[in-house]
Amino acid sequence: MLARSCTLAFGLLAMASEPLELRYQAPDTCPDRQAMERAIAARLGPAAPPASRVSVAIESLTEARWRLILGLRVDELESERVVEAGSCAELVEAAAWLVALALAPDSGRGEPEVPSAPEPAAIPAPPSSPPSRPPASPSTSPSTSPAPSPSSPTQRAVESARPRARAPALLLAPGVGAAYGPAPAFAPALALALALDWHPGRLQLAFHYSLPVTLEDSLAPELQARVELLTGSARGCGVLGRSGKGLRAPLCAGVSLGAIRGRGQGALVIPEVAYAFWGAVDASVGIEWWVHERVALSLVARGLVAVTAPAFHIDPIGRDLLGATPAALQCLGRAVVRLR
Repeated sequence: MLARSCTLAFGLLAMASEPLELRYQAPDTCPDRQAMERAIAARLGPAAPPASRVSVAIESLTEARWRLILGLRVDELESERVVEAGSCAELVEAAAWLVALALAPDSGRGEPEVPSAPEPAAIPAPPSSPPSRPPASPSTSPSTSPAPSPSSPTQRAVESARPRARAPALLLAPGVGAAYGPAPAFAPALALALALDWHPGRLQLAFHYSLPVTLEDSLAPELQARVELLTGSARGCGVLGRSGKGLRAPLCAGVSLGAIRGRGQGALVIPEVAYAFWGAVDASVGIEWWVHERVALSLVARGLVAVTAPAFHIDPIGRDLLGATPAALQCLGRAVVRLR
């Protein structure tokens, strides 16, 4: 017991003297960071690890299924492993094993040893007088070794750990906000986005609707139009920040295509409806606060530069009532839900 305690203390000192950076993120029901550090130190023992960075992120998939995402950076080489197990404690043990094997491959501390089969006892020589009948031969060989015991859950988790591609998460993000452009006025806005997220990349399809606003001619207030906008967008994003709980910053760029709908109104205008095609390239920056593994709150600011310049023409006056702005701005607040 004393030797075990000394070994553990020495391992902790060895870890503290080396530039080992550990980032640990797990639900409150899991073992804490100190337990993770002790598990790594116990398996490293006196081995001096190289300069390295370890990222441990554990998330709950279901009540009986947990996932470990382990990132390792050793001597400028980076790798990631994904392990799933039935409890968070098993994943902590598996993470400690994998870190120890990566930092000190020759360290085998804590490896459970399967006792070898005992040697069969020597059979005493028969008496000199011949027996009345020959001895019966044994039906089984005494050298048969017992079947190996099944591996522990930790060993199964370590054996199943191998680099593999992560399935993308499906995100749904409804939002509300305000927009300026292409109509030269501020308008309330609604948005809905669907995205495939495999951190740090993301592909997004989105729909935006600017609610109707009333515009009037500056020279003749009797000439008015009720204008609204509906667009669909496709974007690619890079996401800054770590997966799991915390803050992320998606940076996106893409194209938006849609239509402006205008309806004439006023004493001198025939109330007809007209449509104009509108297209733009856009770029956005956002901030997401993941309060849960599956829920986040988000703010997004998006700028759009139009590639078309539609206008609504008034007959019989013969001039344009509305010319679209060359750029647009959208500010949205959203709730992001991870569906799978």
